[in-house]
Amino acid sequence: MARRGAGVYSSVTDRTERSEVESEGLGGKFWLMLVGGIFVVCLGGFLLFVFISTAWARWGAIAALIVAMGLILLVAWFIDRRQTRRYEA
Repeated sequence: MARRGAGVYSSVTDRTERSEVESEGLGGKFWLMLVGGIFVVCLGGFLLFVFISTAWARWGAIAALIVAMGLILLVAWFIDRRQTRRYEA
């Protein structure tokens, strides 16, 4: 008769553990949110790239950098304002 090793489970225990692991999946909502988030980030990056390259072509490098910095400062101002409201409430 063959001996079982210390790390070998019986078939009943192995099936129970496998079903617990399989039931702990991430779910469809997670994957849809992940794919949707990736799509939105890619679309935003594409639009930002198009906007900055158009500004570069029309106004030149310095003006495009000024416009890009202005956009970054505007986004930072909105985020800061939102955080300030959150802490004041």
